[in-house]
Amino acid sequence: TAALPPQVIAGSLFGTELLIDLVVSKFVHHQPLYRQAKALEGESGVRLSRATLCQSVARLADAVEPVVRQMALEFWAGGVVQLDLTPVRCLCGEREGGSFLGHMWVCAAPGGDVLWHWSETKAAKVARDVIPDGWRGVLQVDGGSEVACHLRGGRDRAHPPPKGLVRAACWAHV
Repeated sequence: TAALPPQVIAGSLFGTELLIDLVVSKFVHHQPLYRQAKALEGESGVRLSRATLCQSVARLADAVEPVVRQMALEFWAGGVVQLDLTPVRCLCGEREGGSFLGHMWVCAAPGGDVLWHWSETKAAKVARDVIPDGWRGVLQVDGGSEVACHLRGGRDRAHPPPKGLVRAACWAHV
């Protein structure tokens, strides 16, 4: 028998096309994995567990992490970034009430590139994770307290304010 073609995820049950379809359906078309599992079973008779699909998506995320890291380096090499924080209600059976409010930190560059950073909190310390140490440039943000707090050195002022970072206001919030 011939050797298997190279796989994105070594030892995976799924080919590249199915992995791409899972991810695009989940993140672009907002179709949860349990619905995708039902659709696959209905269309082809193949029964896949949600756990298998979830693990495959997680393994794919791990596989493309070096590419995403390089994209982020190129993204922050520019001198202008827009940053906004959006609250997102997340379903979670382990939490009281079955959900919690998470936060999507969205960074956009003038060329159209976008970076997303997910956090369960909107604390100023997350801004330290989002904005690379030593980045210099113009950061366009709204009047949100979390980024303003980061630019002042954090809640307890225990961190030095970032140098070389110019805050630009957002006209939509003027």
